[in-house]
Amino acid sequence: RAPHTEEPTNWSRRYKANLEKLASGDVHKVAEVVRDLWRRDQERGLSAGEKRMLAKARQILVGELALAENTDDAKAEIILDEVLAAAS
Repeated sequence: RAPHTEEPTNWSRRYKANLEKLASGDVHKVAEVVRDLWRRDQERGLSAGEKRMLAKARQILVGELALAENTDDAKAEIILDEVLAAAS
């Protein structure tokens, strides 16, 4: 598990930083976005824009996980949910 990185408290800076991570195409950075937004959602809730970003990042990560595990998206989503639940 990667250590929690300090994220900007300003919504627009945080959103822009996460957008850059998603645009990088690096699956590790996409996973960071999912982790950080998921944690933030558990603690404080997310804005509508961040909820859409989390959904998009999850979609990307689930696709990558399905390919890596040679399974379908539904099973990959279950795996991701289990990992996130275990991290809380």
